Amino acid sequence: MIILKKERLASLTLILCALIWGVSFSAVDLALANGFKTFTILAFRGLISGFMLLPFAIKKKFWLNKKNIIHAFIAGVIFFLGYAFQTLGQELSGVVNSAFYTALYTIFTPFLALIFGKREVGLKNFLAAFVAFIGLYFLNILATGNKFSFGLGDIYLLLCAFFFALQIVWVNRFFGKDYDPISSSSIMMLALGFSALICVPIFNESFPNKADNNVLLGFLSILYAAIMSSGICSLLQLFGQKHTSAAKASILLSLETTFACFAAIIIGTDSMNIFSGFGLIFMIVSVLLVEMPGRKRYDFSKYEYLLIDVDDTILDFKKAEKKAFKKLFKELNVPYKKEYLNIYSSDNLALWKAYEKKEIKRSDIFDNRFNNLFEKLKIDSSPKDASYHFLDLLADEAHILNGSDKELKRLAKKYKLVIISNGEPIVQNNRLVKADIKKYFSFIFLSEEIGHQKPSEAFFMHVEKNIPNFDKRKAIVIGDSLSSDILGAISYNIDSCWITSSKEKNPTVNYQIKSLKQII
Repeated sequence: MIILKKERLASLTLILCALIWGVSFSAVDLALANGFKTFTILAFRGLISGFMLLPFAIKKKFWLNKKNIIHAFIAGVIFFLGYAFQTLGQELSGVVNSAFYTALYTIFTPFLALIFGKREVGLKNFLAAFVAFIGLYFLNILATGNKFSFGLGDIYLLLCAFFFALQIVWVNRFFGKDYDPISSSSIMMLALGFSALICVPIFNESFPNKADNNVLLGFLSILYAAIMSSGICSLLQLFGQKHTSAAKASILLSLETTFACFAAIIIGTDSMNIFSGFGLIFMIVSVLLVEMPGRKRYDFSKYEYLLIDVDDTILDFKKAEKKAFKKLFKELNVPYKKEYLNIYSSDNLALWKAYEKKEIKRSDIFDNRFNNLFEKLKIDSSPKDASYHFLDLLADEAHILNGSDKELKRLAKKYKLVIISNGEPIVQNNRLVKADIKKYFSFIFLSEEIGHQKPSEAFFMHVEKNIPNFDKRKAIVIGDSLSSDILGAISYNIDSCWITSSKEKNPTVNYQIKSLKQII
């Protein structure tokens, strides 16, 4: 299923989250104005929203997924650090600097995402982050007539931006594909709340004096922030990030500053000028940039096993064949010409087709595929010996195709990868080892070791029998060959993904991609 609809819904969810966050600035200001302190506010926000979501988390049996509990707890502590540094920085540096520096997480996020190995960060994400930075500068500095001042408060705010970016990347990187947003939100908010509660006595914070403050108004403001900004927004953020990249999420969430400006203008506490107008335009452009359609990506999360072909799917066989062929002819003291490789390739293909039709034995391929070429060139060497030596040369050529090594490393963290290949065992195994990608595969099935080759049902039946608890409904075949990979998948009733540079759509396949980069 194409993920465009999910991504669009995720984008709208994150924009709604930014809207609530933007409006909630006023609620926090009211709480501060009525005597509530930094960690007291954060403790109330975290604990109220966390316990509000806890009954729903219990229904989901959140304790069964221990990894997500740990990662959600860490995300909550990171979130706490971001909020704590934001409030401390705002007290020292002011609201304008706070809004500007905090929103710098849009710049930090793409870089942190790269550090954590999220390859979905593209050029447009960096461009969008830069445009957002310009927009934030217009909105928070030029529009207000303020000048930059850099002190301890600004250092706190930079740390705040860093931790907010880290929290976004942490969610994208470490939350499992099966995580439940409600359970994760509850744990995350409770971690935030208890972290703040520990700090209340450390920083000697006390409950506001009723005589000097409107405590009820302050608490109602905190309640609004807890339910809307913390509780509901944590759900919206986690749901949105489940279906989009960290870099894109940071751009959309940074709209909170834009919405805060709009809210201030509507309420009457601020006014629009030419600089704020330009700032809003830049922010809108940054969102449009991340929303621009790129290469289609496909969500394979319903699958457990990716059955992947080798040649011209993850390793460049044509390049390997050409290099091995050149080495062979150099050893034969025959100058290489492209037409010689074409003659060999044509004869080799004809023999393989004859073998697939069971007209010849497999050994006939290797015994005879150089006969015609050697006869035409009058080469005084054994074509049979040259053929088998060619296999040794071919086994030494391992060339990664389209960055597949990095993509396999990424996919291996989410799926069980399985090799399905018609190649010679000595050739394929050597090439997989030399390319340093064999380690990513849970199982390797080679036709010569099985005794059957793709697209025969016997090949796929062997695969099914030799993978414990294998369910072909949760498996997909990925390969470049319609006649072996795709036909075999269709015959055995397994979903298929065709890797091809062709722009023409093939109705027999479930997915059609150009590289493994399109799989998420």
